[in-house]
Order: sequence, then C-alpha cells, then structure tokens
Amino acid sequence: MQYLTQIFLYLNLQMVQILMESRASASKAQVLDLLPLGLFRAADAESLGFSRWTLARMASRGDLVRIDHGIYHHPQAKLDPETLNYTLATLRFGEDAVIGGRTALYHYALLDEGPSEVWVIVPHEMKARVPQLFRVLRSSHDPKVEVIDYGSYRMVTAERAIVEAFAYQTKIGHTAVLAAGRTALREKKVTMKSLAETATKLGREKMMLRHWEALTVR
Repeated sequence: MQYLTQIFLYLNLQMVQILMESRASASKAQVLDLLPLGLFRAADAESLGFSRWTLARMASRGDLVRIDHGIYHHPQAKLDPETLNYTLATLRFGEDAVIGGRTALYHYALLDEGPSEVWVIVPHEMKARVPQLFRVLRSSHDPKVEVIDYGSYRMVTAERAIVEAFAYQTKIGHTAVLAAGRTALREKKVTMKSLAETATKLGREKMMLRHWEALTVR
C-alpha cells in the first residue's frame, strides 16, 4: 500500500511539473506575440486577446516593462532613445496628438536650448491626465494639416511650428519666436510663401500679417 502511495505521489509531481513547464512555454509564446508591438498601450494588447491582468502579471515577472499607466514595453524590442518620449506622447494622448511647440522648434534647430518637457499639440476636447514629462497645448487647428508622420509619432512641419509659435508666443516668448522665424527664413528652412500658405490652412493668416514686417527685418 505504501509503495502504491509513493507511486501515486510521484506521478502527481510529474504531472504538476509537466503542467508548470507547459504554462511556462505558453507564457513565453504569449510574450513573443507582443514583441512586434514594441512599445504599446494595454488596449493594443487587448485587441490581441491579452487581458490587463495578464499584462500586469507579465510585468511583475519581468517579461514586460511597465513604462506608464497602461503603457508597456517588450524588453527585446529596440527603442530609439531620442524619439522615445515622442512615441510615448502619441500613446498617451492619442492619434491626433502632434509634437509641436518648443520641442518642434528645437527639432528644426530654431532654438538654442531644448525644452525640459515634450510639447504636444492636442485637440481641445482631449481630457487625459498630463504627466510631468509633457507640456500640452490644446488647439483647434486641424491635427492632420502640415504634419509629418514618422510612424510611431507625428510632428508639425517647420512652417506650422513657426505659425503656432506666434499663436502661443505668450507661452513660448515673443523674442524666442521672432528669432526662430528669422532663423528659419535666413537658413531657407521655410519661405514667406510657405509660411503664408500654412497660416491660411490653419486660419491664422490675419495673425501672421501682423508679424510679416518684423520677420523680414534683417
């Protein structure tokens, strides 16, 4: 009887080990399924059948890295550190979020010093929580006008960056905005014609007319 009990216990242990190995293999396979997403929202993983509880469990095991609330990174996925925060902005604020403001001006080498926060242009109706990493400018401008799509994030063109800088000069600083516009024209990054066309698209032509003379002073 004791011999049969030992056999029974041994078989149970074997079954437990097989189940654990099977679950571990399944878990590794699940993690690999998330690799193509790289940096992603929980909602993106949910569309593939992963629950938020499963993602939290994977993060606690170290299979995923939790970057922010509802945002994860697969540790084997390559990230560009220079644009990581831009991608985070898109994930945090949605597809209509556009990198702009001081961040865009610095990107186009129109400011000497980069901002400590990532400046993001979002629609007025966007009500998401704003982490300290970001500076949000709510705008009625069309989020698809004068925007360059880089795949994981979008950024305003140099023309839109300048036009919007004048629109938000109280937040950026008039002197800095004027210097940025003059530099862009002098270095032929934009033209008066392209600025005028962008201002018209954004409904800011009257505003820009007030600054034409100051922009063209050499």
